[in-house]
Amino acid sequence: MGRKKVELTEEQIIQFKALACFLSLDQIADYFEMTRKTLGRIRHDDESIDTLYKSSKQRGNARVGQALLKSALEGNTTAQIFYLKTQAGWKETTINEVVDKTPPQKKMTTEELQAELETMGVKVVEI
Repeated sequence: MGRKKVELTEEQIIQFKALACFLSLDQIADYFEMTRKTLGRIRHDDESIDTLYKSSKQRGNARVGQALLKSALEGNTTAQIFYLKTQAGWKETTINEVVDKTPPQKKMTTEELQAELETMGVKVVEI
């Protein structure tokens, strides 16, 4: 004998719609005291629940997006930067420039090089 099939009541569906716009599926499952897997099965078995979740999530995202855009247009620099980074492809880049500050080396003749090596104790042997 299997477990009893869990379904959402009409009241739970109303709550689900309200919660879906700002909670994750894991959080909604916790709210209804069920596993994430059970909630997934409910969404799979009842397409209207899945559609309700997606549309509520999109509505919530749209409301937050409108508030963000309004804030950005009203001069909130942080909102402007965030909006441009996420919507217009802006990104901060750091350019690391390597500068060689060693003085240029003087070109030496073979004789000068041999003399320099001998002052360092290196004996040059011709082959």
